[in-house]
Amino acid sequence: MHNESCSIRIWTVPGERLFAGERISNAVEALNQGDILIIRNGLQAVNLWTEGCDILQKCLRKIVGRDRARFIEGVGLEHMHRHLSADETARFNDLAHEKYNRWTRTMVPTLVRQAIGYEGPGYFDRNAVIRFFLPHTNYVAGKSDFEKRPGYTKPQGLHIDSWFGHATAGLNFWIALRPVRRGHGLAIYPDKWGKPFLRGADTKPADYSGMGFPITFDLDVGDTLVFHGEHVHSSELNSTDLTRVVLTNRFCVTQPIVTEKESMAMWQPLPKARPARHQELQQLGTPQTVSEFRASYASPETNGFIEVVDAAWCRVTEGGVSRTVGRFCTHEGADLSCGYLQNGRLYCPFHHLHFDPATGKAPHDGFKPLKVPA
Repeated sequence: MHNESCSIRIWTVPGERLFAGERISNAVEALNQGDILIIRNGLQAVNLWTEGCDILQKCLRKIVGRDRARFIEGVGLEHMHRHLSADETARFNDLAHEKYNRWTRTMVPTLVRQAIGYEGPGYFDRNAVIRFFLPHTNYVAGKSDFEKRPGYTKPQGLHIDSWFGHATAGLNFWIALRPVRRGHGLAIYPDKWGKPFLRGADTKPADYSGMGFPITFDLDVGDTLVFHGEHVHSSELNSTDLTRVVLTNRFCVTQPIVTEKESMAMWQPLPKARPARHQELQQLGTPQTVSEFRASYASPETNGFIEVVDAAWCRVTEGGVSRTVGRFCTHEGADLSCGYLQNGRLYCPFHHLHFDPATGKAPHDGFKPLKVPA
Protein backbone atom coordinates (compact mmCIF):
# COMPACT_ATOMS: atom_id res chain seq x y z
CA MET A 1 0.00 0.00 0.00
CA HIS A 2 1.03 3.60 -0.48
CA ASN A 3 2.99 5.22 2.32
CA GLU A 4 0.60 7.84 3.69
CA SER A 5 3.48 9.57 5.46
CA CYS A 6 4.87 10.64 2.06
CA SER A 7 5.24 14.42 2.20
CA ILE A 8 5.55 14.96 -1.56
CA ARG A 9 3.02 17.34 -3.09
CA ILE A 10 1.93 17.71 -6.70
CA TRP A 11 1.46 21.37 -7.60
CA THR A 12 -0.62 22.52 -10.57
CA VAL A 13 0.02 26.05 -11.81
CA PRO A 14 -2.23 27.52 -14.54
CA GLY A 15 -0.24 29.05 -17.36
CA GLU A 16 -2.33 32.21 -17.36
CA ARG A 17 -0.63 33.26 -14.14
CA LEU A 18 2.66 33.20 -16.03
CA PHE A 19 1.08 35.04 -18.97
CA ALA A 20 0.29 37.80 -16.46
CA GLY A 21 4.01 38.16 -15.76
CA GLU A 22 4.10 36.42 -12.38
CA ARG A 23 6.99 34.14 -11.45
CA ILE A 24 7.34 31.41 -8.84
CA SER A 25 9.78 32.38 -6.11
CA ASN A 26 10.30 29.00 -4.43
CA ALA A 27 9.80 26.32 -7.10
CA VAL A 28 13.39 25.07 -6.99
CA GLU A 29 13.21 24.57 -3.23
CA ALA A 30 10.03 22.53 -3.61
CA LEU A 31 11.47 20.44 -6.46
CA ASN A 32 14.60 19.68 -4.46
CA GLN A 33 12.36 18.37 -1.66
CA GLY A 34 10.72 15.95 -4.10
CA ASP A 35 7.62 17.97 -4.99
CA ILE A 36 6.34 17.68 -8.57
CA LEU A 37 5.15 20.65 -10.61
CA ILE A 38 2.66 20.70 -13.49
CA ILE A 39 2.51 23.98 -15.41
CA ARG A 40 -0.55 23.93 -17.65
CA ASN A 41 0.11 25.56 -21.03
CA GLY A 42 3.65 26.09 -19.84
CA LEU A 43 5.26 26.41 -23.27
CA GLN A 44 2.54 28.78 -24.44
CA ALA A 45 2.82 30.88 -21.28
CA VAL A 46 6.45 31.76 -22.02
CA ASN A 47 5.82 32.30 -25.75
CA LEU A 48 7.74 29.24 -26.93
CA TRP A 49 4.91 27.12 -28.29
CA THR A 50 4.82 28.34 -31.90
CA GLU A 51 8.59 28.17 -32.33
CA GLY A 52 8.71 24.70 -30.76
CA CYS A 53 6.03 23.39 -33.12
CA ASP A 54 7.69 24.98 -36.15
CA ILE A 55 10.82 22.95 -35.50
CA LEU A 56 8.86 19.69 -35.64
CA GLN A 57 7.01 20.74 -38.78
CA LYS A 58 10.18 21.71 -40.64
CA CYS A 59 11.86 18.45 -39.67
CA LEU A 60 8.89 16.40 -40.86
CA ARG A 61 8.82 18.24 -44.19
CA LYS A 62 12.52 17.56 -44.63
CA ILE A 63 11.93 13.82 -44.17
CA VAL A 64 8.71 13.21 -46.15
CA GLY A 65 8.15 16.30 -48.27
CA ARG A 66 5.72 19.19 -47.95
CA ASP A 67 2.52 17.47 -49.14
CA ARG A 68 2.80 14.39 -46.91
CA ALA A 69 3.89 16.53 -44.00
CA ARG A 70 0.83 18.77 -44.37
CA PHE A 71 -1.42 15.72 -44.35
CA ILE A 72 0.22 14.24 -41.24
CA GLU A 73 0.12 17.59 -39.46
CA GLY A 74 -3.57 17.78 -40.32
CA VAL A 75 -4.40 14.46 -38.68
CA GLY A 76 -1.98 15.16 -35.81
CA LEU A 77 1.56 13.99 -35.10
CA GLU A 78 0.19 11.73 -32.40
CA HIS A 79 -0.98 9.57 -35.34
CA MET A 80 2.38 9.52 -37.15
CA HIS A 81 2.64 5.73 -36.67
CA ARG A 82 -0.15 5.29 -39.23
CA HIS A 83 1.56 7.31 -41.93
CA LEU A 84 5.34 6.98 -41.47
CA SER A 85 7.56 3.95 -41.93
CA ALA A 86 9.85 2.91 -39.08
CA ASP A 87 12.83 4.27 -40.99
CA GLU A 88 11.10 7.62 -41.61
CA THR A 89 10.12 7.85 -37.94
CA ALA A 90 13.68 7.16 -36.80
CA ARG A 91 15.13 9.73 -39.23
CA PHE A 92 12.48 12.26 -38.19
CA ASN A 93 13.50 11.73 -34.56
CA ASP A 94 17.21 12.09 -35.40
CA LEU A 95 16.68 15.36 -37.24
CA ALA A 96 14.36 16.76 -34.57
CA HIS A 97 16.93 15.93 -31.90
CA GLU A 98 19.59 17.86 -33.83
CA LYS A 99 17.35 20.92 -34.29
CA TYR A 100 16.05 20.98 -30.73
CA ASN A 101 19.62 20.87 -29.45
CA ARG A 102 20.16 24.24 -31.11
CA TRP A 103 16.93 25.59 -29.62
CA THR A 104 17.86 24.69 -26.04
CA ARG A 105 19.91 27.90 -25.79
CA THR A 106 16.58 29.74 -25.95
CA MET A 107 14.13 27.20 -24.54
CA VAL A 108 15.71 26.04 -21.29
CA PRO A 109 16.87 29.42 -19.94
CA THR A 110 13.44 30.85 -20.75
CA LEU A 111 11.68 28.07 -18.86
CA VAL A 112 14.07 28.36 -15.92
CA ARG A 113 13.79 32.13 -15.65
CA GLN A 114 10.17 32.72 -16.66
CA ALA A 115 8.25 29.52 -15.90
CA ILE A 116 10.16 28.41 -12.81
CA GLY A 117 11.16 31.93 -11.79
CA TYR A 118 14.66 30.95 -10.70
CA GLU A 119 17.00 33.96 -10.82
CA GLY A 120 20.19 32.54 -9.34
CA PRO A 121 23.24 30.98 -10.95
CA GLY A 122 23.05 27.54 -12.50
CA TYR A 123 23.57 25.36 -15.54
CA PHE A 124 21.42 23.87 -18.29
CA ASP A 125 21.91 20.85 -20.51
CA ARG A 126 22.08 21.69 -24.20
CA ASN A 127 21.28 18.07 -25.12
CA ALA A 128 17.54 17.95 -25.63
CA VAL A 129 15.74 14.62 -25.90
CA ILE A 130 12.76 14.33 -28.23
CA ARG A 131 10.82 11.14 -27.54
CA PHE A 132 8.63 9.37 -30.10
CA PHE A 133 7.09 6.35 -28.36
CA LEU A 134 4.78 4.52 -30.73
CA PRO A 135 1.91 2.15 -29.87
CA HIS A 136 3.47 -1.17 -28.99
CA THR A 137 2.36 -3.10 -32.08
CA ASN A 138 3.93 -0.40 -34.29
CA TYR A 139 7.04 -0.41 -32.14
CA VAL A 140 7.43 -4.18 -32.54
CA ALA A 141 6.97 -3.92 -36.31
CA GLY A 142 9.86 -1.41 -36.51
CA LYS A 143 11.89 -2.72 -33.60
CA SER A 144 15.17 -2.95 -35.51
CA ASP A 145 15.01 0.82 -36.11
CA PHE A 146 13.62 1.87 -32.75
CA GLU A 147 15.59 -0.22 -30.25
CA LYS A 148 18.83 1.48 -31.32
CA ARG A 149 17.67 4.66 -29.58
CA PRO A 150 16.80 3.98 -25.92
CA GLY A 151 14.92 6.91 -24.47
CA TYR A 152 14.32 8.46 -27.89
CA THR A 153 12.22 5.83 -29.70
CA LYS A 154 12.63 2.92 -27.26
CA PRO A 155 10.73 3.31 -23.93
CA GLN A 156 12.97 3.64 -20.90
CA GLY A 157 12.63 1.24 -17.99
CA LEU A 158 12.73 1.90 -14.26
CA HIS A 159 15.61 4.26 -13.41
CA ILE A 160 16.95 7.45 -11.92
CA ASP A 161 18.62 9.94 -14.25
CA SER A 162 22.11 9.81 -12.76
CA TRP A 163 22.42 6.22 -14.05
CA PHE A 164 22.48 7.67 -17.56
CA GLY A 165 25.19 10.26 -17.09
CA HIS A 166 22.98 13.10 -15.89
CA ALA A 167 23.71 15.31 -12.90
CA THR A 168 22.74 13.97 -9.49
CA ALA A 169 20.88 17.23 -8.74
CA GLY A 170 19.28 17.71 -12.16
CA LEU A 171 15.73 19.06 -12.46
CA ASN A 172 13.69 17.84 -15.44
CA PHE A 173 11.43 19.68 -17.86
CA TRP A 174 9.10 17.11 -19.47
CA ILE A 175 6.99 18.88 -22.12
CA ALA A 176 4.00 17.50 -24.04
CA LEU A 177 4.26 18.48 -27.70
CA ARG A 178 1.25 16.31 -28.46
CA PRO A 179 -1.35 15.07 -25.94
CA VAL A 180 0.00 12.69 -23.30
CA ARG A 181 -2.46 10.21 -21.85
CA ARG A 182 -2.14 7.65 -19.11
CA GLY A 183 -1.15 4.45 -20.85
CA HIS A 184 1.74 5.97 -22.82
CA GLY A 185 3.17 8.60 -20.51
CA LEU A 186 5.49 8.83 -17.53
CA ALA A 187 5.22 7.14 -14.13
CA ILE A 188 6.95 8.33 -10.95
CA TYR A 189 7.28 6.28 -7.75
CA PRO A 190 7.01 8.85 -4.93
CA ASP A 191 7.51 6.27 -2.15
CA LYS A 192 11.09 5.72 -3.37
CA TRP A 193 12.08 9.39 -3.12
CA GLY A 194 15.19 9.84 -0.97
CA LYS A 195 15.72 6.09 -0.54
CA PRO A 196 18.62 4.08 -1.99
CA PHE A 197 17.97 2.77 -5.48
CA LEU A 198 20.93 0.79 -6.72
CA ARG A 199 21.73 0.05 -10.33
CA GLY A 200 22.21 -3.54 -11.44
CA ALA A 201 23.20 -4.93 -14.82
CA ASP A 202 22.11 -3.27 -18.09
CA THR A 203 20.92 -0.09 -16.33
CA LYS A 204 18.22 -2.03 -14.50
CA PRO A 205 17.59 -1.83 -10.75
CA ALA A 206 19.52 -4.19 -8.51
CA ASP A 207 16.39 -4.45 -6.35
CA TYR A 208 12.93 -3.08 -7.02
CA SER A 209 10.91 -4.44 -4.13
CA GLY A 210 8.80 -2.08 -2.04
CA MET A 211 8.10 0.29 -4.92
CA GLY A 212 4.63 1.34 -3.74
CA PHE A 213 2.18 2.91 -6.17
CA PRO A 214 3.35 5.20 -8.99
CA ILE A 215 1.61 8.33 -10.16
CA THR A 216 0.97 9.00 -13.85
CA PHE A 217 -0.08 12.09 -15.77
CA ASP A 218 -2.48 13.33 -18.41
CA LEU A 219 -1.00 16.36 -20.18
CA ASP A 220 -2.32 18.55 -22.96
CA VAL A 221 -0.13 20.23 -25.57
CA GLY A 222 2.35 22.63 -24.03
CA ASP A 223 1.84 21.33 -20.50
CA THR A 224 5.18 21.15 -18.71
CA LEU A 225 5.95 18.63 -15.98
CA VAL A 226 8.90 19.49 -13.74
CA PHE A 227 10.48 16.99 -11.32
CA HIS A 228 13.79 15.98 -9.78
CA GLY A 229 15.76 13.50 -11.88
CA GLU A 230 16.50 11.30 -8.86
CA HIS A 231 12.83 10.42 -8.55
CA VAL A 232 12.47 6.77 -9.57
CA HIS A 233 10.55 6.88 -12.84
CA SER A 234 9.94 5.01 -16.08
CA SER A 235 8.07 5.14 -19.36
CA GLU A 236 4.68 3.52 -19.65
CA LEU A 237 4.77 0.94 -22.40
CA ASN A 238 2.43 2.37 -25.00
CA SER A 239 -0.88 0.54 -24.81
CA THR A 240 -2.82 3.39 -26.47
CA ASP A 241 -3.43 4.21 -30.13
CA LEU A 242 -1.43 7.46 -29.94
CA THR A 243 2.26 8.16 -30.43
CA ARG A 244 3.76 9.99 -27.47
CA VAL A 245 5.65 13.12 -28.57
CA VAL A 246 7.52 14.71 -25.67
CA LEU A 247 10.50 17.05 -25.39
CA THR A 248 12.71 16.84 -22.30
CA ASN A 249 15.64 18.74 -20.89
CA ARG A 250 17.38 19.48 -17.58
CA PHE A 251 18.89 22.23 -15.52
CA CYS A 252 20.89 22.31 -12.32
CA VAL A 253 21.33 25.12 -9.77
CA THR A 254 24.65 23.74 -8.52
CA GLN A 255 27.78 22.60 -10.34
CA PRO A 256 26.65 19.41 -12.15
CA ILE A 257 28.04 16.24 -10.59
CA VAL A 258 28.02 13.23 -12.92
CA THR A 259 28.73 9.79 -11.46
CA GLU A 260 28.84 7.77 -14.69
CA LYS A 261 31.86 7.56 -16.99
CA GLU A 262 29.81 8.28 -20.11
CA SER A 263 27.44 11.21 -20.48
CA MET A 264 25.62 12.88 -23.37
CA ALA A 265 24.96 16.01 -21.31
CA MET A 266 26.35 19.32 -22.56
CA TRP A 267 26.24 21.66 -19.56
CA GLN A 268 26.65 25.39 -19.88
CA PRO A 269 25.95 28.31 -17.51
CA LEU A 270 22.50 29.89 -17.38
CA PRO A 271 22.36 33.47 -18.67
CA LYS A 272 21.64 36.20 -16.14
CA ALA A 273 18.02 36.67 -15.13
CA ARG A 274 15.99 39.83 -15.63
CA PRO A 275 14.17 41.16 -12.56
CA ALA A 276 10.54 40.03 -12.41
CA ARG A 277 7.54 40.01 -10.08
CA HIS A 278 7.51 36.86 -7.93
CA GLN A 279 5.00 35.07 -5.75
CA GLU A 280 5.37 31.88 -3.76
CA LEU A 281 4.20 28.59 -5.19
CA GLN A 282 1.50 28.48 -2.52
CA GLN A 283 -0.04 31.62 -4.03
CA LEU A 284 0.16 30.55 -7.67
CA GLY A 285 -0.41 26.81 -7.54
CA THR A 286 -2.91 24.27 -6.22
CA PRO A 287 -1.34 21.46 -4.16
CA GLN A 288 -2.44 17.84 -3.85
CA THR A 289 -1.01 15.06 -1.78
CA VAL A 290 0.10 11.95 -3.64
CA SER A 291 -3.02 10.09 -2.47
CA GLU A 292 -5.32 12.94 -3.54
CA PHE A 293 -3.68 13.12 -6.94
CA ARG A 294 -3.97 9.37 -7.54
CA ALA A 295 -7.60 9.37 -6.38
CA SER A 296 -8.41 11.82 -9.17
CA TYR A 297 -7.84 9.14 -11.81
CA ALA A 298 -7.59 5.72 -10.12
CA SER A 299 -10.14 3.76 -8.12
CA PRO A 300 -9.63 3.81 -4.35
CA GLU A 301 -6.96 1.47 -3.09
CA THR A 302 -8.29 -1.84 -1.83
CA ASN A 303 -6.83 -4.40 0.53
CA GLY A 304 -5.36 -6.22 -2.44
CA PHE A 305 -1.86 -7.63 -2.37
CA ILE A 306 0.58 -9.68 -4.44
CA GLU A 307 2.65 -12.53 -3.03
CA VAL A 308 5.19 -15.02 -4.34
CA VAL A 309 4.00 -18.62 -4.78
CA ASP A 310 7.23 -20.09 -6.18
CA ALA A 311 9.86 -19.40 -8.83
CA ALA A 312 7.27 -19.32 -11.62
CA TRP A 313 4.03 -18.07 -10.07
CA CYS A 314 2.62 -15.27 -7.93
CA ARG A 315 -0.78 -14.86 -6.30
CA VAL A 316 -2.98 -11.78 -6.66
CA THR A 317 -5.61 -11.22 -3.98
CA GLU A 318 -8.13 -8.43 -4.30
CA GLY A 319 -11.66 -8.02 -3.01
CA GLY A 320 -11.38 -11.36 -1.24
CA VAL A 321 -10.64 -13.21 -4.49
CA SER A 322 -7.25 -14.86 -5.07
CA ARG A 323 -5.88 -15.76 -8.49
CA THR A 324 -2.57 -17.33 -9.50
CA VAL A 325 -0.76 -15.96 -12.54
CA GLY A 326 2.69 -16.19 -14.10
CA ARG A 327 5.21 -14.30 -12.01
CA PHE A 328 7.19 -12.62 -14.79
CA CYS A 329 6.05 -9.97 -17.24
CA THR A 330 5.86 -11.15 -20.85
CA HIS A 331 7.50 -7.95 -22.08
CA GLU A 332 10.98 -7.95 -20.50
CA GLY A 333 10.64 -10.45 -17.66
CA ALA A 334 10.21 -8.11 -14.68
CA ASP A 335 9.05 -9.73 -11.44
CA LEU A 336 5.33 -9.01 -11.09
CA SER A 337 5.42 -9.83 -7.39
CA CYS A 338 7.04 -6.38 -7.08
CA GLY A 339 4.23 -4.81 -9.12
CA TYR A 340 1.02 -3.15 -8.02
CA LEU A 341 -2.76 -3.43 -8.34
CA GLN A 342 -4.87 -0.63 -9.77
CA ASN A 343 -8.43 -0.59 -11.09
CA GLY A 344 -8.54 -4.39 -10.92
CA ARG A 345 -5.42 -4.89 -13.03
CA LEU A 346 -1.98 -6.29 -12.20
CA TYR A 347 0.72 -3.81 -13.27
CA CYS A 348 4.36 -4.47 -14.07
CA PRO A 349 6.70 -2.15 -12.11
CA PHE A 350 9.08 -1.63 -15.06
CA HIS A 351 6.96 -0.30 -17.94
CA HIS A 352 3.47 -0.50 -16.37
CA LEU A 353 2.11 -3.07 -18.77
CA HIS A 354 -1.02 -4.39 -17.10
CA PHE A 355 -2.83 -7.72 -17.10
CA ASP A 356 -6.21 -9.14 -16.14
CA PRO A 357 -5.50 -11.50 -13.21
CA ALA A 358 -8.48 -13.66 -14.19
CA THR A 359 -7.35 -14.36 -17.76
CA GLY A 360 -3.74 -13.18 -17.91
CA LYS A 361 -4.59 -11.00 -20.91
CA ALA A 362 -2.79 -7.72 -21.62
CA PRO A 363 -4.50 -4.55 -22.97
CA HIS A 364 -4.59 -5.80 -26.56
CA ASP A 365 -3.22 -8.50 -28.84
CA GLY A 366 0.13 -6.77 -29.23
CA PHE A 367 1.18 -8.15 -25.85
CA LYS A 368 1.60 -11.77 -24.81
CA PRO A 369 -0.74 -12.87 -21.99
CA LEU A 370 0.50 -14.15 -18.65
CA LYS A 371 0.29 -17.82 -17.91
CA VAL A 372 -2.67 -18.89 -15.80
CA PRO A 373 -3.23 -22.35 -14.30
CA ALA A 374 -5.04 -24.77 -16.61
